[in-house]
Amino acid sequence: MNASNHLDAVLADLVRRNPGEPEFHQAAREVLQALTPVLDDHPEYVDARIVERMCEPERQIIFRVPWTDDHGTVRVNRGFRIEPPASASAAGKVAVTSTPRAVRTPKSCASASPS
Repeated sequence: MNASNHLDAVLADLVRRNPGEPEFHQAAREVLQALTPVLDDHPEYVDARIVERMCEPERQIIFRVPWTDDHGTVRVNRGFRIEPPASASAAGKVAVTSTPRAVRTPKSCASASPS
């Protein structure tokens, strides 16, 4: 299997495992396309499943974020924290700051429970 076909298969698996995440799919597609020449030069990376390992977080924490909107209705959002592999960050090779994803809290909500 050539690098392009391998990356297409990896992307198809990412889309299957992460439905409804078009921004993630686009970002993954762009990164994977950029890796094609590297994998063409180093087919051993395909055998070692390096790309698959890069696409799966070391640790993912999902949590709920309850908040009260301006009308007094309690809402619940889902927050995510995704951390890179400990070995990669310890080696200084990953400079990613983990932050919750898509958590929107209005400025007016001061508590997590209705008043």
